[in-house]
Amino acid sequence: MRVTEICPGRVATDIFAHVHGDSAETRANFIEGFELPEAKDIADAIAFAIAAPVAVNVGYIEITPTLQVPGGLSTTRPEGSPKPVLSS
Repeated sequence: MRVTEICPGRVATDIFAHVHGDSAETRANFIEGFELPEAKDIADAIAFAIAAPVAVNVGYIEITPTLQVPGGLSTTRPEGSPKPVLSS
């Protein structure tokens, strides 16, 4: 039996809307301006692990944005990326 643990970091999904409310401010704070993996990227990693040869076990895959700090949830926007403008 082969077992693969998939550990995604921040991914561009609607999870933030479910937790913080679906608003422009939520999107600006958690999604916009960040270079984030998408759900398809996670699915591709799962397909890679499943397609591995029978003699290969891909035991652990950690998927994070390039600019996410390893071991944490802090993520930065790329240099030169505009900061969100939030209206009150």
